[in-house]
This record gives sequence, C-alpha cells and structure tokens, in this order.
Amino acid sequence: MLQFKVKIDKYMVANKLGTVQLFRELDKNQDCSLEKSEIIEGLNKMSISITIEQADAMACILDSSRDGNIDMEELSHGIRIFRKVKRTRSGGSGLDEFKKLFNN
Repeated sequence: MLQFKVKIDKYMVANKLGTVQLFRELDKNQDCSLEKSEIIEGLNKMSISITIEQADAMACILDSSRDGNIDMEELSHGIRIFRKVKRTRSGGSGLDEFKKLFNN
C-alpha cells in the first residue's frame, strides 16, 4: 500500500504541487471533499495506478471524521505523516508506522 503513496509524493514533487493543488486536481466536483471514485479517477489520470482495495485502505486511514470522504485537512495531515514516516523509515514496510503516527 505504501508504494502508491510514494508515487503520489513523487508526482507532487515533480509537478511542484502542494497539498492544496493536489486536492483541487482530485476534487472533480469541487465539493471540498474527496470520494473514493474521485481518488481512483484522479490518480489514474496522474498515471498512478490504485486499486479499489488501496483506495478503501487509504480512505480508512485518512478519513478521521468517518464521514466516508476525505477533506483537505485529512489529506494534508496524511501527507505530513507519510513524509515523516518516509524520512524516519527503518527498513519495515512503513505502513504500521504510518498508522501509528496517524492515529496519535
């Protein structure tokens, strides 16, 4: 699961996108929240393959309000935590570290 997050991060760096710009690219209906379908469609347009299962897992981790969608604050928080895990990763998959940090 962590692999597509690395691809998202690389895409953001390569295209000089901040979290707000990424969110706007993904939020096709401009309702200030991301549905799983918008995440899948948007990432596929960015040439980042993501399965329904990966989108479900991503939404489960990021959706702290448990409303079924990801808002700007949730995405921003998730990206910050992912980058922290990426910097401090110690040879494991990183997913458990990500979940621990995100849930604190």
